[in-house]
Amino acid sequence: MKGTKKEFSKEAFKSMRQTGAVAATSKYSVKKMLSAIDFSKDIVIVELGVGNGVVTNQLLDKLGPNSRVIALEINDTLFDLASSTLPEDGRITMHKHSAFDIDNLLDDLGVGQVDYFVSTLPLTMFKKEDNNKLMTKMCHYLKPSGKYIQIQYSPLKYPMIKRYFSKVKVGFVAANMPPALVYFCTV
Repeated sequence: MKGTKKEFSKEAFKSMRQTGAVAATSKYSVKKMLSAIDFSKDIVIVELGVGNGVVTNQLLDKLGPNSRVIALEINDTLFDLASSTLPEDGRITMHKHSAFDIDNLLDDLGVGQVDYFVSTLPLTMFKKEDNNKLMTKMCHYLKPSGKYIQIQYSPLKYPMIKRYFSKVKVGFVAANMPPALVYFCTV
């Protein structure tokens, strides 16, 4: 994955409104994000914003044989980058699909409930109505015992997230460019 960091940064600068990042998520942020996932069970994870696949690779390393990752990336260049660098693995399906229409994709795939939503989406870059639409759909599909895990670089969207999720815990990762906040949310 090291070779893809430069390619990710190049595309991130080019598509800042879509990616909301200047560098790939650090291994420290990924470790923090995934610390809330119980990999000992068979689970369904939806990853929103695959980027260069740094989170996806770690998910696959930890995932059990009967678990599943549904990975979304809307940026053409990043979708192609992740598709070409991720290992062939029957536990993951990549989709060039908007997170805002996640309900259509999950319905098409026959997925009624999700254990975890793991997101690197730049919520501060989206319109209020789009964020509300996304939060509503995630709450609908998230199992009662499930979690929504979101990395952000600003606390601006905390009040919005708190409106949808009854419990929101925030972690901080200094070893990320820029330093990151990780939200752990339950319905």
